[in-house]
Amino acid sequence: VCISGRYLAQSREVEIRLTDSGRGIRPLHAASIFEPFFSTWEGHAGLGLTIASDLLRRQGGSLELLTAAENGATFVMHLPVPEGLSCAPGCSTADAVRVMAS
Repeated sequence: VCISGRYLAQSREVEIRLTDSGRGIRPLHAASIFEPFFSTWEGHAGLGLTIASDLLRRQGGSLELLTAAENGATFVMHLPVPEGLSCAPGCSTADAVRVMAS
């Protein structure tokens, strides 16, 4: 698993990318993965991505599948940076966001 994050100053958002090297997501399933109770794993409820997407949306953010490959997938999350975010002396807003994202 690889996790990276960056501050997007233009839109005042934090972008977090998560890439794994698992079995991937088939293109025919890509449109359904955020739907409640959709799962290709036997015995799984199919609620994880639905809940994660809903939580991010409630905070003004988003979750999307960026790539679906045979060997892994990449998801990207966007979260708005609250107005008035303050930093300790010597710390930039981008530094504070990095801490929030880690």
